[in-house]
Amino acid sequence: MRQKAENRIRNAAAAMGGGPFRLDAVRAGANLHPRIFDKTILDMARVGTITLEPLGEKGPDTQDTDGLVRQGERIYVRFTFMAAPATAAPAPPSPSADIKPAPVDAIVVILQDLLPGEWEAFSGRCLTAEGKGPHEKIEEMIRRYLYTDA
Repeated sequence: MRQKAENRIRNAAAAMGGGPFRLDAVRAGANLHPRIFDKTILDMARVGTITLEPLGEKGPDTQDTDGLVRQGERIYVRFTFMAAPATAAPAPPSPSADIKPAPVDAIVVILQDLLPGEWEAFSGRCLTAEGKGPHEKIEEMIRRYLYTDA
């Protein structure tokens, strides 16, 4: 919804020409519900897409501020679009960029009925005897069971 409203605001501003843009004129061109227009303008300012210009002290009467955007006591009159930041050129792909890792299916295994300390003893033995973590040893045991003739 916000993206559609932002696109309507951008289109209305583009139809007006160069900025800064008066909020009441853009509001009329965007043809959005007043709350949606106000919220979208304030969101665009919050994320840095636009810069809002507050109403000066010698501004118009309150009846002239009907089409402007209010945030608390502050009234905004105009906005300008911020220049898009220059993006760095993408780095050339490395030779290994074509190699994609195989998809991994994450499987959670819950070991029940182990006596207290058995998992710790198994982990310690895997590390000291074979230099592998317990999950690596279990993977090896599964593959040996599946792929060797016994």
